[in-house]
Amino acid sequence: MLQALRDNTSVTSLDIFELDPASASTLGSLLASNPRLTSLAIHHAHGFEAATRLAAGLAANTSLTQLHFSQLDARGVTAIANAVAAWASAPHGARLQHLRLDKSLLNAEAAAALAAALGPQAAALARLAVVESDMGGEAAAALLGSPGWAALTAALTELDLSSCHLGPQGATRRLCFLPPVPAAPLPAP
Repeated sequence: MLQALRDNTSVTSLDIFELDPASASTLGSLLASNPRLTSLAIHHAHGFEAATRLAAGLAANTSLTQLHFSQLDARGVTAIANAVAAWASAPHGARLQHLRLDKSLLNAEAAAALAAALGPQAAALARLAVVESDMGGEAAAALLGSPGWAALTAALTELDLSSCHLGPQGATRRLCFLPPVPAAPLPAP
């Protein structure tokens, strides 16, 4: 299937349920050379090796604006984040409009890599969802408290961190994304 997509110039969205390392290499090659693909969803990359092979092509891609990954381990999240970070030095720089991570594992290192990658995308990124992912307080603090993350607060129109077990540190940092509550008018004397 991936070989057929190499010659297809009309497909703009690709949704793959399982991706083994060999297929990830082929898809990575396709991503590096396909200027029409704007949306990519990978629901289960089989291990770190698959994520790393995919990330090589993802870093070279010039057209993707929407990414959805499920079931990545922390090393896989870091590999994908590093690929997105490479876009910052590309001619069109900020272009990622929507990122969704489902059921993934984020340790502090992966969360910091993700925050660093998303900061330069602030001009374009409108929707971010990290849902049902095992994060914990340390990773949540690394993600939500980083300088790169601070750049996103004004740009995001949708932030979903549901079922991520943010812990007290992450919950406190998440408050910065809530709009200020207007003061209640004082009663007339």
